[in-house]
Amino acid sequence: MPVFSYVAVDSHGDKVKAECFAKDVAGLKQMLSISGMWLLQSNVIDVSKRTRTVKVNRQELIDLFSSFATMLQANVPILDTIKSITEYTPNEGLQYTLNLIRYDIESGVPLSEAMAKHPAVFPKQVSSVIQAGEFSGQLPEVFKGLKSYYQWLHNLMKDIKQASTYPIIVFFVVCLFILVLFSFVVPRFEEMLLGLNIPLPFITYVVLDISHFMVNNWAALIVIPVIWIIIKWLYKRSPSFSQSFDKFKLSIPIFGKINHMIALSRFAHHFSMMFRSGIQILDCLQHCRNLVGNAQIASAIKVTETYVYEGRNMSEALYKQQVFPPMLLQIIKVGETTGTLDHAMSQVTAYYDDEVPKQIKHLFTILEPLVMLILIGIVGTVAIAIFLPMVSMMGGIK
Repeated sequence: MPVFSYVAVDSHGDKVKAECFAKDVAGLKQMLSISGMWLLQSNVIDVSKRTRTVKVNRQELIDLFSSFATMLQANVPILDTIKSITEYTPNEGLQYTLNLIRYDIESGVPLSEAMAKHPAVFPKQVSSVIQAGEFSGQLPEVFKGLKSYYQWLHNLMKDIKQASTYPIIVFFVVCLFILVLFSFVVPRFEEMLLGLNIPLPFITYVVLDISHFMVNNWAALIVIPVIWIIIKWLYKRSPSFSQSFDKFKLSIPIFGKINHMIALSRFAHHFSMMFRSGIQILDCLQHCRNLVGNAQIASAIKVTETYVYEGRNMSEALYKQQVFPPMLLQIIKVGETTGTLDHAMSQVTAYYDDEVPKQIKHLFTILEPLVMLILIGIVGTVAIAIFLPMVSMMGGIK
């Protein structure tokens, strides 16, 4: 049902500007006449442009899916469910989107199709899972699964943020301190050290050379954000570069292992949720490929799709890619053999739900003292470089 922006005149002769849903202009006129108004001007609004700018955070989606699951499980009709959720949703953009969905459903459009019209709010995998739930008659369970998935994603991001905030702050403070140390503090001692007229230790020359470089080439620091912007640009536009870059990320010590585990966790969560909702294995793999967050693993999943399409088992196809750990492959193989693949993938998700946060916290527990040791080492080196010539001179005087 289209949305009209209109200008009307009320019974007092005052102009009224507003928006409303109507089947057509005739329907709009009839609605206004019932309210004692006369239509002057109307235009159909392109709602797709408006909903593209709607911002919905994860917690709002968690609350939304939780409400859907609870009310549908209590046998509340879908239209009443959406109307009730809309009334209690503080996000005006989400309210607007839900109203559009409600009017589409009243016009005979399925819920999944109505949601698919608003990809900025409901990503493609969400509408696909809901479509599977409509076909299987398990819509409340599907919304429970969506709630669980977004709750996991929310908790994961929360764990990463909590664990990384302090080390990141310390790291930037250390970088700023080093910049000030070599750009302003060391140059003040240089003239005095050179004025001692004694051979300077090698470490002093190294510190002074670093200081000269930072003072004379401070503009070169701009290269770092420029390089990062170029990398992001190439990552979005070059599949070969994105795959090579993500392969490199997986090879980084410690960080690579965590990136690998997070990508596999996303794969397991998405696959489990979609397969349990009744989506076929090939479609599950296709959706997962776009959601793992790593181009190298996404490429492996794409090759796996080809093998599965040819009739091979998924575990055998995944094994050939050499990016999936033996534990995951073994669990999937057992699940395929016993016909409990959804349960098997749930076991994988449970493992990563426990292991990923532990690895993240362990990493940043190590990084925090490591950054402090680096700072102490740099300060100590500069102190030695400055005071060693003084000590040598005093020894020479004696």
